[in-house]
Amino acid sequence: MRRVIQCLLLATVLLLTATPALCDKADDYYNRAAFDVLRNNFKAAIADSTKAIERRPDFVEALLLRAYAEQSLGKINEAFQDIAKAIQLKPDLPTAYIVRGRLKEQLHVPKGALEDFNKAIQLGPDKSTDGMAYIGRAHLRLELGDPDGAIEDFNTACKLSPGIDKQLGDEFAVPFYDRGSAKLAKGDIDGAIEDFTRAIQLRPNYEAPYTGRADAKRAKGDINGANLDLATAAALR
Repeated sequence: MRRVIQCLLLATVLLLTATPALCDKADDYYNRAAFDVLRNNFKAAIADSTKAIERRPDFVEALLLRAYAEQSLGKINEAFQDIAKAIQLKPDLPTAYIVRGRLKEQLHVPKGALEDFNKAIQLGPDKSTDGMAYIGRAHLRLELGDPDGAIEDFNTACKLSPGIDKQLGDEFAVPFYDRGSAKLAKGDIDGAIEDFTRAIQLRPNYEAPYTGRADAKRAKGDINGANLDLATAAALR
């Protein structure tokens, strides 16, 4: 799961920070550093992005790319320094806060990570963050015990970045199941079926939501549908 998020984060760094090339040597080194990162050659990425920064000290994109490479090699202090410099140069760039938020989450600093994801969302609503800020905050909310908030952010991320649920949905199946169970207990049958179905879509081999949906369908009088779900649940045991 975290590996998938890291890949998406890299895509965010490479795509959302893109600026028109100035056609100088700094751009050449930046492009080479980006290729290095895609090959997981992080030492070379640091060297090439450093050369880009030496030639253009305010090259924010190169700073963030170097920070990503540094983070990948465990050079945490250096990564923080580069992100701080990027934010100083361009304080309204959502990607910088997403990168720092992920780094803080990795270091188990949830409050600081949440602040950065909130800032990224504030600065870059809708498609300018490509869903990554919402995914980051959703993942963090799960860890902080806020499943409803996680679901809300996950749904927003799916709207902003269609297809992201296929890459990240497995982890979010559980809160959908839990919310469906709560709705069923309160008598919200249709809402429960909707959440159980979403959990199944995200993790088709997850037995529990089939059983939950069977109970909801039975309460609604759909005996055939309930039996089908029970049979599927039994096959998954």
